[in-house]
Amino acid sequence: MKTKLIALSMVGALLLCAWACWQLDDDNGTTRIWQHETARQPDAGCDCDGASLCSHLPLVIIDTEGQEIPGEQTGTQTALATAPTPPLPTARM
Repeated sequence: MKTKLIALSMVGALLLCAWACWQLDDDNGTTRIWQHETARQPDAGCDCDGASLCSHLPLVIIDTEGQEIPGEQTGTQTALATAPTPPLPTARM
């Protein structure tokens, strides 16, 4: 009977904590930003003149500060040269 009482009180404490967290998080619905609704859509067109890259997607720009990127140059892209991986050791049982 003692273990059932402890288990039931733990479930109650867990539910009380969950309810308290739910009450503390009261601004969830008012501050949420729906990016897919507010961002410029792909069919909205592009207002650039074609001299620069224009995209509705987020871009990751990496500044190498003039340092060469190792690899083989193929057109406008660089294929990174990677070292061949050694074969994994095999184990016999």
